[in-house]
Amino acid sequence: MNRLPIRTISTVTLLMLLAQIGYSQQMRRNASITFTTEKPKVDGDLSEAVWQKAQPLTSYIQHIPNRLSPAQLKTEVRLLYDKSSIYIYGRMEDTAASKIATQLGARDSYDTPQCDIFSVGFSPYNDGITSFYFMVSAAGVQSDQKVTGTTYDLGWNAVWYSAVKIDDRGWSVEMEIPLTQLRFSSKNSVWGFNQWRLIKRNNEWDTFNPVDINIQGINNQEANLEGFNQLEMPFRLSLTPYLSNTTERSQQGTNNRFKGGLDLRYGISDAFTLDMITIPDFSQVRSDDIQLNLTTVEQRLDENRQFFTEGSELFARGGIFYSRRIGSSPVNNSRAYDNLNPNEYVSEMPNATSMINATKISGRTKEGLGIGFLNAITGNTYATITNRQTGETRQVNVQPLSNYNVSVVDIPIKNSSYLSVINANLGIPGQQFMFNNSAVDFYLANKHQSYAVKGALQYALHNEAQETTTSGMAYTISALKTSGNVRVELSNTLYSDTYNPSYMGYIEQNNRIITFGKVEYISYDKGTNTKYRKLSLNATHEMLYQPTRYSRFEFSIQGAVTYHNEFHHELETSITPITKYDYFEPRQFGYKYAEPRAMWLGYSFNTDLRQPLAISRGLVGYWMADKYDKSAFYLQLNPTLRFSNRLSATVGFFGTFNQNAIGYAENDAATGVPVFGRRDINNYEQSAEMRYIISKNAFTNLRARYNWTTVHYKQFYHLKDDGWVDEITFLPNRDISYTAATVEMSALWNFAPGSQLSLMYRKNFDENRSAKPIGYFDNLSRLRGMPQRDLLSFRILYYWAYRKK
Repeated sequence: MNRLPIRTISTVTLLMLLAQIGYSQQMRRNASITFTTEKPKVDGDLSEAVWQKAQPLTSYIQHIPNRLSPAQLKTEVRLLYDKSSIYIYGRMEDTAASKIATQLGARDSYDTPQCDIFSVGFSPYNDGITSFYFMVSAAGVQSDQKVTGTTYDLGWNAVWYSAVKIDDRGWSVEMEIPLTQLRFSSKNSVWGFNQWRLIKRNNEWDTFNPVDINIQGINNQEANLEGFNQLEMPFRLSLTPYLSNTTERSQQGTNNRFKGGLDLRYGISDAFTLDMITIPDFSQVRSDDIQLNLTTVEQRLDENRQFFTEGSELFARGGIFYSRRIGSSPVNNSRAYDNLNPNEYVSEMPNATSMINATKISGRTKEGLGIGFLNAITGNTYATITNRQTGETRQVNVQPLSNYNVSVVDIPIKNSSYLSVINANLGIPGQQFMFNNSAVDFYLANKHQSYAVKGALQYALHNEAQETTTSGMAYTISALKTSGNVRVELSNTLYSDTYNPSYMGYIEQNNRIITFGKVEYISYDKGTNTKYRKLSLNATHEMLYQPTRYSRFEFSIQGAVTYHNEFHHELETSITPITKYDYFEPRQFGYKYAEPRAMWLGYSFNTDLRQPLAISRGLVGYWMADKYDKSAFYLQLNPTLRFSNRLSATVGFFGTFNQNAIGYAENDAATGVPVFGRRDINNYEQSAEMRYIISKNAFTNLRARYNWTTVHYKQFYHLKDDGWVDEITFLPNRDISYTAATVEMSALWNFAPGSQLSLMYRKNFDENRSAKPIGYFDNLSRLRGMPQRDLLSFRILYYWAYRKK
């Protein structure tokens, strides 16, 4: 291991000793906020006399499309605060007020609808790292997010108030943001601040403090907001009780569940907050887009549970916490199969564990030190075993009561840099099971934030009763040039052969050493016909860590251009010029699979999304190898349709068609040698979604998804020691047909700030069978006879917060 860091340190040193030419940081403007004892009425009417006390903020600068040029339209903002809230006044003049975009969207739809936007961001610690953003569209729809570095936490939600008015000269907005929704120290009188305005018809973003798109990050380009001399953190307590009723029907029968629970948020101090959920209900969380997985890499699923998406940036440090592990499939499900008696089979295996409660404590001290703690407890989970002859059943505990913990300390450093230490652990007391994973994560930038070094060091340890303790380590380190027209990245990543973070984290494969390099040219300057241009060169070299062996080398070239009419085009080619060796596909140590030389060529595009009919992404790609007649064709098309300011739809199709793909099939029953198969694999992924917005506080949604994968075997082989294959007798009845489909209908009404009434119906189809290939429409006609699950869920939650009169 000692030989690797030397090479890495040399790489970092080389980049940091490059010419110290970087963008000079934009001058930070100064703004002021005024204390008031008179509370403005939040109604969109800016005529109240109290606003005359506040300093007007004007002279805006374009972020895009004309970088750092004066804004085309006038914007004026005023800021007030009192003991309980911050108040924002915004006036957006418009010489073509009839063209102000006002398409309705659901809450937190951001700039996806065709609407003008007013957005304001506050950084209470003025550290250039973390800011809280509040957005309201010209249609009155609210969105909010937490921005940390270059990470946008769209799951962060606050309860605040706003109103808009449109007239023949532009539009106005008033906002009230309760101080209870922010995290700050009353000793910090100067905050970071910026205000953004989107003029949708021009795709123009204007800002109060200039934000150069050629400099990475937005929080590090904020203004200084002075005047918080009378700031006090009010008492913070909010409760969100809920009631839900869920009916689920499947082949196993019908199950009715009535649940009640509580979300609690309490301000422990000025800067630290306790969040707790008891008896959570995730029945209305969007279903996962499961696919047939023939690879050795686990499918990574999105996190859609709000408790884990909100404020997640702190717990993402170090890359060791994958929140989907909490409540996932039981860690000991193999024990059910290991305990089978004659004539028994596993009749029911839970696909998830049940969460009892979860708690988060997070915040920052007045010096900006971030501290976070997360705990979750799941209950006993049982598999059911049935006797085929007698019908008797018994249960096996496949995961006892389990305790998940994550703790992190984040130390801010000047120049928007940080150093973090994080630990994630899982304990199952009933089995004397303990998993522990720790990491150190850092990002260090120079004064102008044009160069940076980032990295992480990880260590995982697993101990189980009567088993040997196993441990392993991993690291990644990167040197970056992050601003200007030319960007550079050089990185080295190592996963030891015994590093396994999977009980609390996610990893594609361990036992690897990956070296990556990228040089790209980016220009946002307006040209004669174009507004954006990029050319990127990438190279990747990978080795097996133990024993050290060459694995693969690939390089790619990508070019992209955006025209003034918002049409965007990308062309990419990648080449594997020498044989690639896959040490994981054989599923046995000591074997490798030789992948022939190959080439990929792909073209993608999108059209102007402001138009009623647009294509958000189109792709045509072709991959081919120089042996076995292997090839693959890729096709994607995602049109969007806007019928009115209330009704819109998106459709998606993504097809992959692999010819003569070679991969692991099974082990030879007699010799144990890996058996590989040559097969055609076709995957059809289709989706359609229609949304009708009733008002800014209510919407209905219909979503359908259909995924069908077919695997047709043509020939079988034994894997040889050199990685190539020898043909063997054909093995019949190995073809696969996998179908996963979902129809989901939902309606939601925000009947009060933070309070919701929601109804959802979901129908799932899921079938994995051995079958000869059939036609596309033939498989669609079979849906009705496939295993199905129906779910109907009704939920009401009410937000209550203490507010001093």
